[in-house]
This record gives sequence, C-alpha cells and structure tokens, in this order.
Amino acid sequence: MLVGGSGLPRGTMIQHRIGRRFELIEQARTGGSSSVYRARDRATGHTVAVKILDADPKIDPRRVAREAQALAAVSAPGVARLIEHGATAAGQPYFVVEWLEGELLADRLAAGPLPRADAIRVAGEIALALGALHGLGIVHRDVKPGNIVLCPPPRGATLVDFGAAGIAGATRITTGGLGTPDYMAPEQAAGRPPDPRMDVYALGCVLWECLTGSRPPAGEVPADLAPLCERLLAVDVPIRPPDGNFVARALERVAGSDP
Repeated sequence: MLVGGSGLPRGTMIQHRIGRRFELIEQARTGGSSSVYRARDRATGHTVAVKILDADPKIDPRRVAREAQALAAVSAPGVARLIEHGATAAGQPYFVVEWLEGELLADRLAAGPLPRADAIRVAGEIALALGALHGLGIVHRDVKPGNIVLCPPPRGATLVDFGAAGIAGATRITTGGLGTPDYMAPEQAAGRPPDPRMDVYALGCVLWECLTGSRPPAGEVPADLAPLCERLLAVDVPIRPPDGNFVARALERVAGSDP
C-alpha cells in the first residue's frame, strides 16, 4: 500500500496500483501533505498524474466526493481534467488528472520576470480557468506559480492541484492544507469560508511576480497595470474583482491597448 508523503526521491521507480486501473510509475514531486505520481491508465494506456493526500481525520470524504464531482464538470483548457477520485485502503483521498507536458511557472520565474505580454497572457489564461471554476462555485485556494503549468500552444497556462479546493460559502475545510502563505488572501489565512476573491488575490500575487520577478510588495509593476494589481491585492475584500472572469476581461483590455 502506498502512503502519501513517503519521502521517495523524485524519479524513484515504484510498482504500486491505485484503484483498479492506475499503475504508479514514479514519484514526480512531493509537498507538505501530498505526493504526485506519474502513472499509467490501464484502461486507455495514457499517462496520468495521481495526487495522493496524506491521511487526515479532519477530511470529510463526502465533501471530497462532492468537490471532485464538481471539478469533473469543468471543461476549460486552463483546468487539468479530472479522471477519477477515491480513497486508498488507508483512507487517503486521491485524485487522478491528465498528465500535462510543460514547465512549471515557478521554474520559469526562477530565471526572472516574464516579458510583459507573456505575463499578461499567462495571468489571463489562469483568470479564465478560475472563472470556469468560480462559475461552478469552486474556489481553488492555492493559486501560485508552483500550481501553474506552462503547456505548449494551444493549451497554454493550466491550473493544477486541487487538494485545497473548496465550495464557495462552505464553512469546513476539505483538506488539511489551506493554501500557501505567500499567495494567501488575509481572510483566507484567518480561516474564512471559501470565496472566489481569495483566488483573485492569489492571482494578483502571481501577476505581480510574473511582471517583476518578486512577490508583492517588492518590485514595481508597470504604471498602467498598477491600478488593476492594487484592486486584485486589496485587503478590503469588496474592492477586489468578484471572480476570475472579471479579471480575464480586465487583462484582455490591457492586452488590447498594447502596441
């Protein structure tokens, strides 16, 4: 039986099976409360990604199931497609999603900021992905460069890792993870119920970092983008745009005004 967070180094070959159809091949990465594996779908022969959360008595399996069903209804290029979800015999929730070929935005930013046009494009693509989620009442709650894959065209930037996702307005936490402090809205850090404007704040942090190479408030964004960034990062929640679609439209206007 596989145990999430087992500490296997990246690339370690393993021979475990999840569910009836997924053969784990190797560990791709591990985080504080989960591990992601490259796996083979025996039903289709395709490569998939399997994320296994550490066992946590605070996890409500019924909420995980409801949220996974909601994610399965999302059909947007910027959202990794959910294939299956369930729990291991040890009670660890797992999610199976499509395997994406590309580079993590976090790795790209390690070399410095993106060109202005690329920064706006990436943020706009993720804003559209968030808009699709928000339209279904889903709040990602962990938008950050490490959860954005830069896929080749026509796919573009794609949002992954829904281990912290929640239903807007819900009062309970789905998983032990609440998000990542450097990209977390103040009200999220305070334990408030999921709200799309939490993702808007996090996207503001990502846009700022794409433009400057630094997390806010370090660095300086272009003057014409400063008002939008200030709205995205507003501590006063009502000042922020209401959802990802609003942000996507605002970024489209900015891109359209560029020479």
